[in-house]
Amino acid sequence: MKRSILVLSVLIFAIFGQTSDRFSAYTVDTDPAPIPASLSAVFTFTLYVEEITLTNKTAMEVTVTIQDRQTPARDFMRDVPIAPNDVLVIRMNGRKFPGGLSWSASTADAVIGYVQGRR
Repeated sequence: MKRSILVLSVLIFAIFGQTSDRFSAYTVDTDPAPIPASLSAVFTFTLYVEEITLTNKTAMEVTVTIQDRQTPARDFMRDVPIAPNDVLVIRMNGRKFPGGLSWSASTADAVIGYVQGRR
């Protein structure tokens, strides 16, 4: 009887125990896309970013700015340089972006961006 109660308790916790959005959320991501020169919304809902990949496909250094979409918006990175023909992978372990995520590059369409996270 004690064993049955223990097993039932574990199952109930496993099903209902995690109520935080961060852990009960589902995966979201983007298709790899060129980053524009003007600040543009990638996601317009709060998300927890796992990883961002930025690929500079040009022969010149390009800077990238990424920020959340809360009011006022907070920079995650501002004017961070990406070397010519380089790939920058940023692992973020679920960093919260309240209100969503926006980005821009110093040269339009020079950087391809990809975001993976949880809603």
